[in-house]
Amino acid sequence: MVCRNICFVALVIIGVTYQCEGWFFRKRRYYDVSASGRFTCGGTPIADARVYIKDRELVGIYGKTIASGWTDANGGFSLSGRGRDVFDGKPDVYVQLDYNYQDKMMVKDRISSTRRYKSSWKKNFSGAFNIGTVNLNDEHCKAYNHFRNAVRDFISRAGRPLPRSSVYVVTNALIHGGTPWAMTQRIRIPSGYSLTGNTAKHELAHIARHTLDGSAAHFLVDVARYGYARNHNLYMSTNEGFAFNEGWAEYWAGDCSYTSGDGTDMKIEGNVAAALCKLAKCKGHPAMWKTLEANRGRIHSYNDFVQRMGNC
Repeated sequence: MVCRNICFVALVIIGVTYQCEGWFFRKRRYYDVSASGRFTCGGTPIADARVYIKDRELVGIYGKTIASGWTDANGGFSLSGRGRDVFDGKPDVYVQLDYNYQDKMMVKDRISSTRRYKSSWKKNFSGAFNIGTVNLNDEHCKAYNHFRNAVRDFISRAGRPLPRSSVYVVTNALIHGGTPWAMTQRIRIPSGYSLTGNTAKHELAHIARHTLDGSAAHFLVDVARYGYARNHNLYMSTNEGFAFNEGWAEYWAGDCSYTSGDGTDMKIEGNVAAALCKLAKCKGHPAMWKTLEANRGRIHSYNDFVQRMGNC
């Protein structure tokens, strides 16, 4: 009797094991999913941004990627892939847009996560769906569009890629001085700040110049030496290091006509900007950046720059 019971239990275990192995090792079933749509920011296309089809997992905590790509020049996208749920059911799908411009520039939150938009999700879904035109209209998508344009403008006029492989724009930044603040990779934008295209060019020029000038440690030394962390204007007289740093960003943003006195006092950033604009007309923008790059850590005033660049 005992022997028969043991044999019965053994047979049950073998059967259960066989069934489990069959479940674990059988060929999985995947379901076709495709999605399309368009993203805009206040009516302006959100172009060249990272977009995904995701499968919602762990009660929305995690999204598994089914397909990924980039929005086109009109903010549109069309993606397709195959997915499944954990237990071979149909996936619970949604579309995710990341404010990531081709890995060159990303809009970040305070904890350095890329800011994103997620559509509503479709439970147990396969087939095609279209989310239509999603018009986002907040400071995050506006920062994305302004800085995407600034990066494209830099590459076009400077004739070179950005000195950094990627730039991070932190919106709704916790630490700031009431105005955008650029370091060597990160630009902090205060909440509610009215960002413009020229401001984006200005701050991106700071990032590029700080990077070409030296390391993050070198930048912090310059912050202390020249007093970078202060409010300022084009007509303020400070010191040659501060005036050159701000004057360079103003030159790049096109603020070329705000001179004081006879325009020769290079402790005034407006004078520096005007002089750099004049120099760029005869030397060209690419040569201006090449001069900075060739003299890492050695240019901290207009006179330092002209000594190495030469006059017109």
